[in-house]
Amino acid sequence: MGQPRSGAIVGVSDHGGWAVLVTVAGDGTLLDRRRVELVDEGLPKLPLRILGVAIRECPRLPPTTAERIRNYWAQNRADSVMCREALAGAAESRGWSVHWYDAKRVLDAACDALHVEDLDAHFLQVRRSIGPPWGKDHKVAMAAAIVAAKARQR
Repeated sequence: MGQPRSGAIVGVSDHGGWAVLVTVAGDGTLLDRRRVELVDEGLPKLPLRILGVAIRECPRLPPTTAERIRNYWAQNRADSVMCREALAGAAESRGWSVHWYDAKRVLDAACDALHVEDLDAHFLQVRRSIGPPWGKDHKVAMAAAIVAAKARQR
């Protein structure tokens, strides 16, 4: 892959109070990966300008608070929805674009964005170059950031 451009996209794979962040350049080059505590005061900083963030789509909850309280399925998802909406709001307040991704389709979308048939080979190369940890959350977050970066270039 080529040299990174002047901006980057951060892919987020969130899990309640923590998330895996994978930052890529517009051409799909891995720039950074890390796990962060979302409730921690000292979040990491990167030496380049962040242009956007890719966040997993939220499930659709019932429209009213009363309906959400009565609905057990919604009760169990409301915290993750609020967390993602808070991440999106924080990103927008910094002037970053927010790209919502479907976790079930993002790997295929990243293949299309990179014009490759085998994303696993790409991820294996990344894993070999940086070492562990490199798990499913890293792959999903990187794929989401790649898709968002390519969409931004269009």
